[in-house]
Amino acid sequence: MKCFMEDPEKIRLFHCIRDKIYYTDRIFLYIDTFFSNAKAYYFGSNAFGEQADGIVVDDTDTSIDIHYDSFGALTDYGYSTEMKIPLKNIKYKSGKNVKWGFFLKRMIEERKEEISATHVDRNGLNFYDNYGILIFEELPTNRNLKLIPSFLTDYTHDENKKTGSSTIKRKYEPELNIFYEPNSSLSTTMTINPDFSIIEADAMEIDVNKRFPMYYPEKRPFFIESTNPFNTPITIYHTRKVVDPIFSAKFSGAFSNNYLFGLGAIDENANGGRFIEGYEGSANAYFGFLTYDKKARSGNAYIRSALAIRKFKEYYNLVGDVDGVLHILKNLSGYVQLVGSADQTKDKTWHQGYGYFGKLSYDSENLFANINLKAISKNFKADIGFIPENDIQLLASHSKW
Repeated sequence: MKCFMEDPEKIRLFHCIRDKIYYTDRIFLYIDTFFSNAKAYYFGSNAFGEQADGIVVDDTDTSIDIHYDSFGALTDYGYSTEMKIPLKNIKYKSGKNVKWGFFLKRMIEERKEEISATHVDRNGLNFYDNYGILIFEELPTNRNLKLIPSFLTDYTHDENKKTGSSTIKRKYEPELNIFYEPNSSLSTTMTINPDFSIIEADAMEIDVNKRFPMYYPEKRPFFIESTNPFNTPITIYHTRKVVDPIFSAKFSGAFSNNYLFGLGAIDENANGGRFIEGYEGSANAYFGFLTYDKKARSGNAYIRSALAIRKFKEYYNLVGDVDGVLHILKNLSGYVQLVGSADQTKDKTWHQGYGYFGKLSYDSENLFANINLKAISKNFKADIGFIPENDIQLLASHSKW
């Protein structure tokens, strides 16, 4: 990319750490490698060749780091930058006459200006409506296998000088991570006895007089890699509920306009009081989650279903979800989520609960308006989700000109 400036001395440039190039002049390339109109990689570079990358779904996720090469140089006309992205480091649709969506955007920081390589309709509801199209005569199938073992040991020597006694404690913790992609459309990941002790601590929150439990985002690499693929207003999938896994596996696949994601985990010595009121004792807890997503109308609509399961000894918690979005007119869209749960109590009776969320939005260049409806029944429970409050009915509206 050659980036021209009337006055090259006004280029905003200084050295940055990864993903923090946002106050420099920069270039971003977005590529939808499955032409799904729902998800895209993005790769950025400034004139120093420093990088910012991630995935865009509904929001921008910078938690992943993809290896690619980038170079930059100041020139007499402004600056130039170059990026080389290895196919082996991204997931994509393979075969003949493959279509990718792409979007190229340049940011001029001095004037807070954005320039794109394709026309942008300011009245559009879908970011992907502004795509250009890349067509590849043929793309090879991508196959990858990675085995990453690790071994942790802890040695403690306690000496009591009064009694002259001493004790030595040794602890050994092997770990194995497996990444396998049999083809470009399917990927699987497993972790055995993972240790997350190096993960950044949660920021402190003061909980005085708070009515609801506090929400903490996921930070563990295994659970967030490749973006959390399921996010809904009524949160039935929140991996922080898997506290200390001894085993976890997940898979994801994209086939034409069909998408699958699944996760399974064994939580070691989980406290039974987390799941069953009045239960004392601990045991391994088993979690499972599966979702299927069908795109329609060139990505402007989808319908999705999901199932979440928690098993603790002989007790179960089951949660089902159906949700979907439809762009009714150019500026009008709707979203609906329906959920239901079945949960066993200490006396092994089943309690059923339900919930729904609905949203209708109008969004144009000059006017934004929406209305939201949300209700959750008293007995609704999602043990692999985050439900801060139930037994509610809410109506909210917002407009802006």
